[in-house]
Amino acid sequence: MFSLADLSRAKSFLRYDGPDNDPILKTALSAASAHILDYLDVSPADIEDDESEPDFAIPANIEMACIVYAGILLRDPTGAESEEYSHGYMPRGVMNLVYKYRRFGMAPTPDWPTEKWWLSS
Repeated sequence: MFSLADLSRAKSFLRYDGPDNDPILKTALSAASAHILDYLDVSPADIEDDESEPDFAIPANIEMACIVYAGILLRDPTGAESEEYSHGYMPRGVMNLVYKYRRFGMAPTPDWPTEKWWLSS
């Protein structure tokens, strides 16, 4: 499973000890990563390399968004909290962290990254 976040950093941030919860945490990180990539209009095939570690640095705010989103998915598996955000969208705090990396169909403004962060080293 591909994840935009490092498992050890996610475990530290979410206060998980030991390997008992690793499978469910990896699943949540993978689901969060897939939704974030979809929001950013980035194909997982663009950045995956046979499920190995990427050869580029994932921006810190994208990694944090993945960890926070995974934490929300783990805390609220039934989706009761999803009433707080629009159907199909991520929680507002997660979107705020990744918004500047979203690719739009128009010319970027000066504060938008012009490089594809997943291709830069």
